[in-house]
Amino acid sequence: MTLLTAVAIRLPQDSTVGPRQVLDAAIEGLCRTAADGRWGPHRMPVIGQPAPWCRADGVHRVGTEIGQGFHAITDVMYRPQGSAVFDREVTYRQLYPQNYQGSPHDTGDDIAYPPCTYLLEMDTAYGAHYNNGVNAWSLHLGAIAHLQKWVESLGGSLKFRDEATGRWFDGDDEDGYRAMSRD
Repeated sequence: MTLLTAVAIRLPQDSTVGPRQVLDAAIEGLCRTAADGRWGPHRMPVIGQPAPWCRADGVHRVGTEIGQGFHAITDVMYRPQGSAVFDREVTYRQLYPQNYQGSPHDTGDDIAYPPCTYLLEMDTAYGAHYNNGVNAWSLHLGAIAHLQKWVESLGGSLKFRDEATGRWFDGDDEDGYRAMSRD
């Protein structure tokens, strides 16, 4: 089993930050949190080998691959020319209407994704442990804290999802960090 954490990054309309920069910032946050000294340009993934993929809806993906030695499989979803991956809140019912037909007690109206320029996903084995007692949850939270500072410096904002509850939290929400913390 793995911990999959989604991070919705919203940047200003005039931002020139590209998906590779978002990926680099996420990997740097993961490596710094794990504190194992493996961060550096020589540890960066080779992007484009294999080529990034594109979904039918025009969303592209760039990310790391299994076997590259990173602490999480890390993907950044984006649209070319910087348009938003999601320009408004999207519910599960809107994404997957076939799964929510006729059920009065469902989570179909919960937010699947908030508006975002980039959608980042980090995937780490639940049992992963790193230096200084860092586990999968604290690894992801450390990377989110690093991303929060970086995104704020760009004039943007982020939200992250607690996989266990499906709730989205603002990047500076201390309650969100406590809720997702599993020591």
